[in-house]
Amino acid sequence: MTSPIKQRLAAAYAAWHDSRGKTPMLLFELMAEHIEIRSILGASLSDHDLGRVYSGRAAAIEYYTAIAEGWEMISGGTEALVEEGDRIVWVGRVGWRNHKTLRSFECPKVDVWAFADGKAISYLEMLDSYGFAHAIGLIDPPDQAD
Repeated sequence: MTSPIKQRLAAAYAAWHDSRGKTPMLLFELMAEHIEIRSILGASLSDHDLGRVYSGRAAAIEYYTAIAEGWEMISGGTEALVEEGDRIVWVGRVGWRNHKTLRSFECPKVDVWAFADGKAISYLEMLDSYGFAHAIGLIDPPDQAD
């Protein structure tokens, strides 16, 4: 049986992908006021906007604004949503193009959500940090170096 939170999260991801990453409103509705957003990018790109920790709903809006201002979603799709207790793990694929460099990357992605009292209190995204670094122009793969 699918929980109401899992159903709402599935709908939020569908809307997010249908809008090509421009309308995260259904995701915001799931978030607690004190949500903490982290990315695997923070491990090696903590000085980048998307690598820092975002604490609170207002900061979550900043996070999604940074995505909308810097990136174009070229693909996105859900492969699985796995629920265990207060956690829901989203598994899928995404493709993004950077507005500044016009470089793109596509990769598997995993998001881990933790919920309390029906609201998301933490979110951790894991994606291809090498592909991201290439897309922002930080690195060039050896076979594509200028």
